[in-house]
Amino acid sequence: MDERTTQPLGSLPHRFREARGRLSPERAAAALGVAPSALLQIESGDREPTVGQMLGAAEAYGTELRSLLFGRPRTDPALAHLGPDLAELLQEYMRERHRAERVDQLSDAQLQDLNRVIARVSSLGGLVEDLLRRRRDGDSGAADQLSALTDALRRVEGLLDRGGIVPGTPERLAAEPAETLPDFTFEDRPPELLKARHAIFGTAIAWFERTGGRVAEDELGFQRLLPWLQIMLPTSDGFPYLHCGDRTPPAELWGEPVARSLVGRFNLPDGSLCRASARAFLEIHRSRRPLTQACRGPIVVGGVARPEAWQRFVLPLQFRGLACIATLALLGRDREPPLLG
Repeated sequence: MDERTTQPLGSLPHRFREARGRLSPERAAAALGVAPSALLQIESGDREPTVGQMLGAAEAYGTELRSLLFGRPRTDPALAHLGPDLAELLQEYMRERHRAERVDQLSDAQLQDLNRVIARVSSLGGLVEDLLRRRRDGDSGAADQLSALTDALRRVEGLLDRGGIVPGTPERLAAEPAETLPDFTFEDRPPELLKARHAIFGTAIAWFERTGGRVAEDELGFQRLLPWLQIMLPTSDGFPYLHCGDRTPPAELWGEPVARSLVGRFNLPDGSLCRASARAFLEIHRSRRPLTQACRGPIVVGGVARPEAWQRFVLPLQFRGLACIATLALLGRDREPPLLG
């Protein structure tokens, strides 16, 4: 068994079972595949649940895995009509953009902004439903990932015709003052340095040099890169995820189920990391030129910030007529060359 499916994740407080699932300890224990006594140990913090047990709890308690992993508060009931997935998505947006937990805490201008985003994100949420469903049940091959991503982008094209998503440079974000995040550093490095670090960087850089980021010119090469890629769609409100592969830093740091759940969302579990990482996206989107960087900063995992170093290759993509942004990043601890077949 892959060790990532048995790694400890923290505690599973009984409040989730009582508030979300309304389950007895016996029924909840059966859903998690443990004895009732073991469930009580998990709920008291004396025993750490595995990923498999957390997945079982998420299904049995009627909540998202992200809520269990990161202790997200319940979404505002005012957003409930959107459905659980979009409600949590908009709850995150409200928290990140306006520092508010409830709709009634917003000013008139902020409420107008939220309503505008709801209209667009509702379309985006519908766009990725099938992609989420196809990837939620387990690992899929690169060909299946490419097929799912292609289907998603085809649906984007239909939404563009109806005005559901506004592509292009996020001008509203560009007009906002840059947030100061002094704990993060992003230093440009020559591509040769990244190529020497890991073979996948050389493969990706060579693919971009051949194609200029135009996927149609080498779909097979792009397909081989997908497990390492995070792909975002520039919109007027930011860069929501269209794809997050199983060999990306989010998958390594927070687990593959969490990486898959990022599709359609604007934020990583660590908001500061997300905002710091996205700073270069505007310029890359405008210039259509890639960058190679060495990066450092604290990343919060399980409520604890730990220093990390990583390298990244950020590149513009042209896929199905849409301009996207892709990131290939590897944590500093990852030095093994991949088998590309």
